[in-house]
Amino acid sequence: MSSEVWAALIGGVSGVISAWVTSLLTTRGAAAASTRDDLRRAHDELRRSQYIAVQVGPSLLQFAETCLTASYDDGCYEGRPAGAGGEAEATVRVDPFKRDEIPGVDWQLLPAALMVDVLTFEQKHQAIGVELSDWHAYYDPPDHPEYFSDRQWLYVGLGIDAAELGTRLFKETGHKSSLPGAAELLEKLQARKSELDEERQAHARRVASYPPPPFPPSPPVAEPTGI
Repeated sequence: MSSEVWAALIGGVSGVISAWVTSLLTTRGAAAASTRDDLRRAHDELRRSQYIAVQVGPSLLQFAETCLTASYDDGCYEGRPAGAGGEAEATVRVDPFKRDEIPGVDWQLLPAALMVDVLTFEQKHQAIGVELSDWHAYYDPPDHPEYFSDRQWLYVGLGIDAAELGTRLFKETGHKSSLPGAAELLEKLQARKSELDEERQAHARRVASYPPPPFPPSPPVAEPTGI
């Protein structure tokens, strides 16, 4: 093979290698740039999700505080029935959890399950209102003890849900610290729920011990008369 042919072959191979190396470096450079962009985007989304936790977590905690207060509401004010005519009436109002009023929040940045739990939380509150709205089931004036017992128990449970959800927001968005005040409030809520559970169980035992009411005797059946 002539030297000219060898030279042409070597030149061709060198060109191919050079092109391959250039393509490889370009691809790796693009991949590195893409990785940097992905990391930058992931960091930005994490920071924004942590901002959501900072905005929403304290609101949930404030809601839980109101629920704790409602769990002590027995319809009285300073020992006397709070309603007109000497009837018990709720003194603590639990306002809706208005997550739509929290500014600058992109909920889709949260983990899917966490996002759903935050967005549907107010439905739990509304369900309590529906459950307690059947006044005929609780009509026992003037104290309405069954109504307030159920109301206290339902709201302390909702307060626990709110405090736990706020805690999850901080944990699942990567905050190094926990939601301030959440652990202490959750402890108070759980202690109050234990008290209410004991009261309700004691009441159920008392009711079960009552003798059944006597039934009035059936009227005598008239004997058929012949025709």
